[in-house]
Amino acid sequence: MPRALQTTARIAGAYAEAWAGRDVDQILSFHSRQTRFEASALGQRAEGRAAVAEAFRQMFKLWPDLRFDVQRRHVSSGLIVFESLATCTLAAPFELAGRLLRPNGRPVSIAVADILAVKGGRIASKLSYFDALGYVTAMAAP
Repeated sequence: MPRALQTTARIAGAYAEAWAGRDVDQILSFHSRQTRFEASALGQRAEGRAAVAEAFRQMFKLWPDLRFDVQRRHVSSGLIVFESLATCTLAAPFELAGRLLRPNGRPVSIAVADILAVKGGRIASKLSYFDALGYVTAMAAP
């Protein structure tokens, strides 16, 4: 296996473990200083380590029990793709897809795809996509 691919595969495994621990500082230790994070369904975009850290902290405030069950992981020398099932319980009111969602105490699971660009052994960008309509529908279910 080429060295760059080995490095990226090692980053992918350790990064998934950092997310499982919900430790923002540990998660950010894998990111470059100029890192970028986008979660299009949330309308969220952050650039630079401090802004990305704040975005991740806000996610953990909204969903303190957020966890990802990685279904598939794809790795190339400069790219990591995680296909996951995210499970979380909303802890504060939140607007998504034009609807105000309120905490109901129920965990919801949704499909998530994360695309990470790796440059110089660091994550340069993290683009996150999830099923917003599925989340809204699950939150509204009795």
